[in-house]
Amino acid sequence: MKICNAFEIFDLFQEIAFSSLEPERIRRELVKRGKEKKDIELSLRLMASIVGLNLRVFPFQNISADFISEKVCNDLVSAYCGPPFASEEGYVVWVEGISEYVIKRTKIGLILINNDGDIVDNCEDGFFPTSFPMVQEVLLGLALHEVRHRFQRNNKFELFSPEDIDDIQYPLKGYIDFVDYYQSSREKIFREEGKTQEFIEKRINPWEFDALVIANFLMAKIHRGITIEELLETVTLTKGGENG
Repeated sequence: MKICNAFEIFDLFQEIAFSSLEPERIRRELVKRGKEKKDIELSLRLMASIVGLNLRVFPFQNISADFISEKVCNDLVSAYCGPPFASEEGYVVWVEGISEYVIKRTKIGLILINNDGDIVDNCEDGFFPTSFPMVQEVLLGLALHEVRHRFQRNNKFELFSPEDIDDIQYPLKGYIDFVDYYQSSREKIFREEGKTQEFIEKRINPWEFDALVIANFLMAKIHRGITIEELLETVTLTKGGENG
């Protein structure tokens, strides 16, 4: 099985998705809505990443793909929608401001954790990461997150949670620990900013925790190189099937 880098994985999902997405039609529609070219291209590439991955995880299962004109805000750039919160399944991507959002994400270091639980590839002080994601990796990370949400909603299994910290091996254990810290910090900031409980619960909940664990775990694997087979196995990973 071939080990692929981020460019190869990204291109594969683009090729799979573009046969059904009709990119030229989408571009024309978004131009008519007055959207900037850079936002159009990145939103289209993100949706293609989502749809391409989705078709590998859920082959022969059609799902809607919609573009929302409103500006990206409050870290909401893409979403999976499905029952009981929507009448039918679908993915959505916000268009306006997505290029600014993605560029900001490329400046947030990747968390690379080894089998001993150590964060690797860091500066000398041992904290700040020196590996930063490329645009393709940011888009793949978002796609992994949304497709994981669809897998959650279509399968009955126990989500990864902070309570698993003693039962799972590194490196996955390290990502559970990291997301626990990250989500706790976010909740504290949201409360300090006066966000509503509804706002907080949409971002801090068991489904988001599980999706963040899998997406961050896989982003590190993609950064180092991964087979398509392992990627698909990991995005559908459940307890008892942990791999390193």
